[in-house]
Amino acid sequence: MFPDTKFQTITGFGGSFTEASAYLLNKLSKKNRDSILDAYFGSKGARYSLTRTHINSCDFSLGQYSYSPVKGDKELKHFSIDEDRDDIIPMIRDAMKFSEDGFKIISSPWTSPPWMKDNNDWRGGKLLPEYYDCWALFFSKYLNAYKKEGIDIWGITVENVCTFHLKKW
Repeated sequence: MFPDTKFQTITGFGGSFTEASAYLLNKLSKKNRDSILDAYFGSKGARYSLTRTHINSCDFSLGQYSYSPVKGDKELKHFSIDEDRDDIIPMIRDAMKFSEDGFKIISSPWTSPPWMKDNNDWRGGKLLPEYYDCWALFFSKYLNAYKKEGIDIWGITVENVCTFHLKKW
């Protein structure tokens, strides 16, 4: 309708770094793995500029895990991103080597650790008020841990929520 009118700015295009995709890429030969990463991030490929990864496990993980598995650890003394060291972190680092322009990473948790929730389950439930500060600390620790790995997180969401409302016609 208005071909010369700019309505929005596009931040980037890309895909997700998940434990499952990283795990499967690690099963390939280095040559094939590099070919795939180059196709997504390289200058002759798709040149992904915006990506997403998960905080804690997600529905594309090999199992359920939390960076803070110890119930009641409000100071997060046992916080660790070790679960990401075998697959996700190496995949992100390798993608960074192929990307000439760099890319932004958005991180999203699918849920807080079950011990922080009213139903003590991975699915559903709500964050208990007594863990609000702890959950905020959790994000800070995550961002700092990834930064120590040489990975800057550009943005975070408080939860990966997709809600669809269907209107009856």
